[in-house]
Amino acid sequence: MTVEQLPVWLAPYAIKNVEALMRHPDHLQNIHHMVLRCEKFKHQYEGRVVSGMTFANMANGTFENIYYKDIIDGHCFPWEYYHGVFLDVEYEHIHLSHDLDEIQIKITKISVMGTYCADAR
Repeated sequence: MTVEQLPVWLAPYAIKNVEALMRHPDHLQNIHHMVLRCEKFKHQYEGRVVSGMTFANMANGTFENIYYKDIIDGHCFPWEYYHGVFLDVEYEHIHLSHDLDEIQIKITKISVMGTYCADAR
């Protein structure tokens, strides 16, 4: 896989990490797996309305748990999506509640913030 084959939404991330990828060519395979997983996730959830509980479950395994207050207080949430890949998920409030099951949000944008894989020295 070459940088030209990366999806447009991953281009800024790939350009930032070209030097690390050149030093560690084996990381290209890891990046390829990350791209496939992130593309599927982005396609599946961007533009969809989900409950707060679904949103919290999607972020299961992140560096912190998501509580109703986190969703109410913000419009984006970063999480570790897959093997050190960090995504930034932006959303709009549809219906707010103190119960995660009753919260409704629309996921408006999913972007890659970075990864431990390609940043390794």
